[in-house]
Order: sequence, then structure tokens, then C-alpha cells
Amino acid sequence: MRPHAQSVMPNFHALRIALIGNHPPRRCGIATYTRDVAAALRAAGHAVHVTAMSEPGSTHAYGAAVDLVVPRDLRAAYAATERAIARWRPDVVLVQHEFGIFGGPAGLWLTDLLDAARVPAILQLHTVLGHPDRDQRAAMDALYRRAAGIVVMARSGRDILRGTYGTGVPIDVIPHGVPDHPPVQPAAMRRRLGWPERPTLLTFGLLSPGKGIETAIEALPAILERVPDVRYVLLGATHPALLAQEGERYRDGLAARARQLGVDHALNMENRYVDDGDLCDALRAADLYVTPYLNPEQITSGTLAYALACGVPTVSTPYRHAEEVLEPDFLFPFGDAGALAARSVPLLSRPSLRDAVGRGLWTASRAAIWPVHASRLGEALRAAARTANVLAIPAA
Repeated sequence: MRPHAQSVMPNFHALRIALIGNHPPRRCGIATYTRDVAAALRAAGHAVHVTAMSEPGSTHAYGAAVDLVVPRDLRAAYAATERAIARWRPDVVLVQHEFGIFGGPAGLWLTDLLDAARVPAILQLHTVLGHPDRDQRAAMDALYRRAAGIVVMARSGRDILRGTYGTGVPIDVIPHGVPDHPPVQPAAMRRRLGWPERPTLLTFGLLSPGKGIETAIEALPAILERVPDVRYVLLGATHPALLAQEGERYRDGLAARARQLGVDHALNMENRYVDDGDLCDALRAADLYVTPYLNPEQITSGTLAYALACGVPTVSTPYRHAEEVLEPDFLFPFGDAGALAARSVPLLSRPSLRDAVGRGLWTASRAAIWPVHASRLGEALRAAARTANVLAIPAA
């Protein structure tokens, strides 16, 4: 049995869970997480009913994976949809929360949906703001009054909630779920994928300015001085919102910057959206994963969690999630290309160091594989379901 593998206990109590969030084919990290956590909860024995929030102008073909769709900007749909969910008689509602998913000021209309459901709700927060604006604070305070529990994926999220919001709602820290793949040598995976046999850096995700890709490109000259055959793979489509606004101008600007620096021969930009299987293959083909993100408040990164689960050494800026899971030697200051290069070269040039670091990351990540994640999340959901069936909603 793999470490932390779960078996069904004799006192296991299956739940009927109404899961609300984004969902593929919408392209975003929360959509992917919603799909994956639904599958993990079902594999654990629970029944899951999925409601997808749709952005304006979307025409996604959700298929049988999604039971209901709510137009984000149509307020009347919130209460009406949740009454439909209530007819399914869920034990608990699990909300994937991020500002922008829900309509109204800072997503306030989600409260209409929860009020109509009138069953205990868990808020799973993908963003926790330490300095919310007025609308964000009002929306979160209203949601906390309606929540039977909160789930965050990093300890700092719990600290912010208690320090900034003073909420007395139970808070569980459950790290982001990850796939369970065996370790593999990057060279073997490169051969399988048909990639050239060169030391390889990788950054994955929907391309947008906040990802800090400029820093990684500007680090390439210094890395190439020490590792002349290095290859930097930038894997991912342009963010749909950015693409609609300005086309590929941002991507073209990154390519132009690489040419200016004389490192375009080392940069491979793959403009495509990949599924989890292709992502994990790409991660395991890399010697080093880089997350040069610019937002210090970022509390969850699914791609970082996946990289560690695949046993890929990672260097990163010190946003909140990275600070919690990486040693200081693998962190570099925001926007500091020289420090990124200094952190990267030892891992790229010393295979024994890279392998040792990767093995440690892979072993530690077994505590977050999807069966374990679903088990811990199920415990939080069962605790919420034991609260009063009709929640008392205090006045604002």
C-alpha cells in the first residue's frame, strides 16, 4: 500500500454534496480543481452534484459532468438555481470561492444562493486577502456569517482569516490535492515526449503579466553562462481574458525580449492548453520548475503543488504558498533575475543534488494525493453537515 493510502472505514458516512465553482471546459485553475475534487470525492464514496458558474458570453459545452449552470451576472438565477439544488436534498454545500467567480460587488450575490439552499455550507477559499477593499470586506463578512466551515490550502490563509476578519467559523487547512505518479528520471520522460536531451526549466500556466515570466527570461543569460545548453519551456495558452482584450501582444512581447537578450534559442513557448496528464508528463520531463509570480499574497498555486508532487525541484518567488512549502534556499526575491539564476544553476548543473531534492519533495507530497485530500475534505464536510440543517443567518 502506498503511504497514506486510504481505506473505507466501517463508520464511513457518505454525503450528498452540492459542489459550486467553475468547471472545464472553462480554462482556469479553479475549474480544473472543481473537476478533480468532484472526482476524488466520488471515488471516496460521496455523491456530488456540480453547479458551474458561467462568465458573460461563454458557451461552454459542459456535458454530463455539470448538473446546473448559473450565469454569473444574472442575479435572479442565484436563488432560483439554489432552490433547484435544494430539491436534490444535499447534506452540505461546498463552494469554490474566488473573487470574480460570482456576481455582484466582490461576488456578494453568492449569499443569495446560500440563503436559498438553507443547508450548511463550506467555503473553500482560493484567495485570502490580507487587505481587502470595502466591497471585498463586506462580501466576505456576509459569507462568513453564512458558513458552517472554511477550508484554506495554506496555514497563512488561516492566520489572515483570524487576524484580519476575526471569524469564529471553524477553519481547516487542507493542502491542494495532487495526482499520485511514481518518480521518473527527467531524461527518460524527455525521450518519451520527444524533447531534446538538454537541461530543462519549465513554467506552466495561463500566460498573463502577473506570472513574472519576464524575470525568468531575463535570468537566462546568466544561466546560459553556466549551463550553455539549457532550455526554458514556457507551456500554456494565453489567459482567455487577456487574449480577448489584446490578442497575443503580451506573448509576442516576451518573445521580443528574449531576442533582445540573445536567448531566444533557449526559449520554447508552447501556446496550448494542456490537461492534467500532459502537464504531469511535462513536469516530470523538467529538471527544474520555476514560478516567478509577482503577487506576494498568492495563497494557492495548483501548478506548484503538482510540480512538487511530481518530484520536480522548484525555485520560486516568496508568495505565501511557496514560502510554506519550499526551503529558503529555493526562494528568490520578486523580480530579481540574478537571484533566480543563482538559485537555478546548482540544481541544473548537479544531478545528484537535483535528484535528492526531488525525492524529498515527492515523498512529502504523498500527504496531499487526491485520496488523502478527499478524505480530509470529507471530514470537514461531515462536521459542517452535523450543524443545524437550517442555518441561522444573523443580521448584518
